[in-house]
Amino acid sequence: MVASIGELFTSTEITTGVAAVRLVGAVVAGALIGLEREAHAKPAGFRTYMIISVGAALLMILSIYIPQRYGGDPGRIAAQVVTGIGFLGAGAIFRLGVTVQGLTTAAAIWTTAAIGLAVGGGMFVIGAIALALVLLALTVLDLVETRLIGGMEYRSLLVRSDRRPGQIGKIAEVLANHGVPSHRLAVSEHIEQSRIEIRAVARLEKRMDIRKFFDEIEEIEGIQHVEIE
Repeated sequence: MVASIGELFTSTEITTGVAAVRLVGAVVAGALIGLEREAHAKPAGFRTYMIISVGAALLMILSIYIPQRYGGDPGRIAAQVVTGIGFLGAGAIFRLGVTVQGLTTAAAIWTTAAIGLAVGGGMFVIGAIALALVLLALTVLDLVETRLIGGMEYRSLLVRSDRRPGQIGKIAEVLANHGVPSHRLAVSEHIEQSRIEIRAVARLEKRMDIRKFFDEIEEIEGIQHVEIE
């Protein structure tokens, strides 16, 4: 029994048992990455990463099985996974003002597919090492980054105002005083409605004095709405 279990991990021939073991290994790897992403409320979560990893592993198994059974190029399917998974990752990237978010999620999706391919190809040790490195980057290094940067977090801001001369400059000055640089601002003017909208996403101190910020913004004549998350 022990020998047969060992063969399931090391066999170069795809059988039902070998495929099952590899798919289970892939689902575990995807689940571990997905749990970390889910805990941080990211666009792609637990089930998404599991499905990506299992799907990639299954395609890798087919890449090996089909040439063994019928002949052909064993790398063709796997190569298409590398290209195709990029479209899925791109769906997790979105633009908010001048800030792009979701890049880490997209990278994690792409790498999870690569781990699935490795496990599907029987490279359990390499897949495990890659999994450990991904989890290290997503968890431990995130804590290190927090320690280095301090008590900072990303916040989104929205300011609506009457459209009048010099208004954007006045608002930008207040925002700059609270740590939001002008190059982070996305300004849209609604001429027909005679108003402007200023949006920004910036890394600000968690202990930022929100009340003071609102007071200073609302002192500007013509301010209609202020929002910060």
